[in-house]
Amino acid sequence: MADPAAKTHEFRYAQDVRSTLASFIQQRFLDLDHITVNTGSPHQLVCTKNNKSHQHALALREKDETLLATLNGL
Repeated sequence: MADPAAKTHEFRYAQDVRSTLASFIQQRFLDLDHITVNTGSPHQLVCTKNNKSHQHALALREKDETLLATLNGL
């Protein structure tokens, strides 16, 4: 997942390992979406990069700029 050009990565592991990986992703709020593909054996956990934290930071900045403009107008 460190490769900036790669958008997805597939993990083919047993269910306990896939569950641990999925739990880790959720607990750490990583910028990854994940699904389990139930074809083949073992099943695979497919992780796709997203930019949710960047979008959240942009929204906070926009809100801060609006509040700052309001304060400057007082």
